[in-house]
Amino acid sequence: MTNNDVDPVVSNDVNADVGFDLKYGLTKSLIADFTYNTDFAQVEEDQAQVNLTRFSLFFPEKRDFFLEGQNIFAFAGVQLRGGGFNRPGGSGQNLTPIMFFSRRIGITEDGIDPITVGGRVTGRAGKFLIGALNIQTQGIDGVVNPTNFSVLRARRDVFGRSDIGAIMTYRTSSATDKGISNGLVGVDGNFAFFTNLRLNAYYTVTQTKLEEDSLEGDESSYMGRLDYVGDRYGLQLEHLKVGESFKPELGFVRREAFKRSFASARFSPRAESIDSIRRFIFQANLDYITGEPTGIVETRRLLGAAGIEFAAGDQATVEYSKQYEFLPEDFEISDGITLPAGSSYNYQDVRFIYRFGAQRIVPGFVTFRTGSFFSGDRNELTFNGRIEVTPQFSIEPRLALNFVNLPEGDFKSNLLSARVTYSMSPRMFVSGLFQFASSSNSFSSNVRFRWEYEPGSDLFVVYSDGRETGLGGFPLLLNRTFAVKMTKLFRF
Repeated sequence: MTNNDVDPVVSNDVNADVGFDLKYGLTKSLIADFTYNTDFAQVEEDQAQVNLTRFSLFFPEKRDFFLEGQNIFAFAGVQLRGGGFNRPGGSGQNLTPIMFFSRRIGITEDGIDPITVGGRVTGRAGKFLIGALNIQTQGIDGVVNPTNFSVLRARRDVFGRSDIGAIMTYRTSSATDKGISNGLVGVDGNFAFFTNLRLNAYYTVTQTKLEEDSLEGDESSYMGRLDYVGDRYGLQLEHLKVGESFKPELGFVRREAFKRSFASARFSPRAESIDSIRRFIFQANLDYITGEPTGIVETRRLLGAAGIEFAAGDQATVEYSKQYEFLPEDFEISDGITLPAGSSYNYQDVRFIYRFGAQRIVPGFVTFRTGSFFSGDRNELTFNGRIEVTPQFSIEPRLALNFVNLPEGDFKSNLLSARVTYSMSPRMFVSGLFQFASSSNSFSSNVRFRWEYEPGSDLFVVYSDGRETGLGGFPLLLNRTFAVKMTKLFRF
């Protein structure tokens, strides 16, 4: 049966609403914001990602209200820019928990929980950076209770380029089953010595209250990290622990219940005698992760990388990785394909990365990975680029092809997307994001028109839809949204 044989049920929901934001300067460098009935209809949808791990994916914040002053809430040197956790030739996966992640507010697994009212104070007061936030959401009838989110962050400058700080978060209506609240307190220090040496450390504790008692087990997390980022030599040492009951429900934890020791060393000499080469890069990483509180080794990874930075701006890298992985629980790596709990795997692969300089016709990067993977093997090809057709018109294609062969079953996980942008003027543009993901048999499109008709005031027209591609024939429409949003800035 194809989707042409299906007569879909159509239901339309047409509504209109009004909200407002107020911004007030308490001092020259301390700003207060107030929002009521906040709407984010103009925000572009998330870029799809391929996930062949048993851990959570990170999607960056895109809502303007939360992006403003975002880095004031940064904790232990963790910045919130971008969505990737892997960096070719870099320091491996970033597993450090984020103590405050604003996407926890108003975005749930059951849908959008509308923001009713909220306030924020951010800025500098003397040697202190201050961030305070309180948001109340409306809830989703019968699914999500109305929830209050509170965050308080303070950092004080010390020793010129260093700071120490503290953070507190609290949320009512905990996301944990039968949970009624969740809180976190923590302290951190970020110290810069000389030109290239940095030290970061933190200690945090959470408390999750249930209907009858509190969550049991270790609810703490701590980290110490040393970074030396010289031109010729580089070194990173890190020790990180996340307790089995550590639950920062206003934060983001990619991997739960583990203890990690990580080391990375780099040697990057300049190629002064070769005009076409800027420098060579040689790097080695060792990652050692045990489960908490079992102490069982769950991940052990050794990576070696060699690369060349060309004078023209391109960079070529080859990586060899040898990894051991133990599964403490069943892992469904793809629909209908499950790797059993208690199993362990040794596998290795080689990855080639080529980055094109910004001056190239198509800047971006291409990677190819091949090797063993869990109980079988995997081949991967990725490409990210940007094509500037004219100064006003650009296309950003993105491709990720994964072919996995396992004794438990073979599968493909492919992702194709493109962002298209056309600027009619510096204050008017239209952009579209089109994505296809084979793992979910889905195709989505999101098209946005923005016109800043006067400074600080905008008109948005947004169309988005989602379609099912696995039924044969033309993709079946699952949902469609059309929104018009107008903002007006009043100065007083």
